[in-house]
Amino acid sequence: MLLFLLLGCAPVDPPPAVATRSATCVSAPAVTWENWGHGFFLTWCASCHAASTPDRRGAPEGVDFETEADLARWSDRIRARTLDEHTMPVGGGLYDADLALLEVLLTCSR
Repeated sequence: MLLFLLLGCAPVDPPPAVATRSATCVSAPAVTWENWGHGFFLTWCASCHAASTPDRRGAPEGVDFETEADLARWSDRIRARTLDEHTMPVGGGLYDADLALLEVLLTCSR
């Protein structure tokens, strides 16, 4: 019984995803919505993903990237389409450096 109590008090390592996120964010450049994200989304996404866009070119209604709250709401989809599948933006064109900064923004801004 005493052994169980002692083992129950041992420090527990964080899950790998948390540890990886922390290590990435500590060593990553300071990327925020204000200093990089907003400009990135205006440049690469707003022509289709803005509420005021007259021709969304197939972008679903309501999937807009105009605010930091939009980024938080759609971050999983942004990650999937842009970083994992490389299907956005349509036609490609993103530089590796921008992809790396987007990764930091999506990983560390939560």
